[in-house]
Amino acid sequence: EGMATALSQLRPEAAVLVPAPTARSPELDALTAALEQSGASVTRTAAYELLEDVPSTSGAGGGQPCVELGLLPAGQVDAICVGSAAEVRGLSNALVVAGFADVALPLVVAVGQEAADAAESAGLQIGVVVDERGGLGPDAVVAALSAHFGAGRLLF
Repeated sequence: EGMATALSQLRPEAAVLVPAPTARSPELDALTAALEQSGASVTRTAAYELLEDVPSTSGAGGGQPCVELGLLPAGQVDAICVGSAAEVRGLSNALVVAGFADVALPLVVAVGQEAADAAESAGLQIGVVVDERGGLGPDAVVAALSAHFGAGRLLF
């Protein structure tokens, strides 16, 4: 919604490319509709695929959960960042399929209010919301994590 409002300032009949996941989502459909209503010519292209199934050591689906998900029950993850409603849905599905739905999650960082709202709707407890006013890029995420954990404690 905020992105559509910001982009509505484009010149009339602006051409807008929307790289998106292959799966349709209500959020992207709303963005596309809002841009078209403002007079933009919108081209939506598949840029990536969100997997509903859990990536595993034996390929997508089946087998053991991927190494990254396997770190959760062992308490070896300090934070999970989600940047969209689609990512929240993917994470929630992956946790259920992997059998980790009842595992206590570490700090959940929502990048923007849309991700925070989706995470709350999915039952995830949000520890940090990256404020959209300061930007939603990598620097804002690092700043939010640094503020939470304390400067100098981040390792990527």
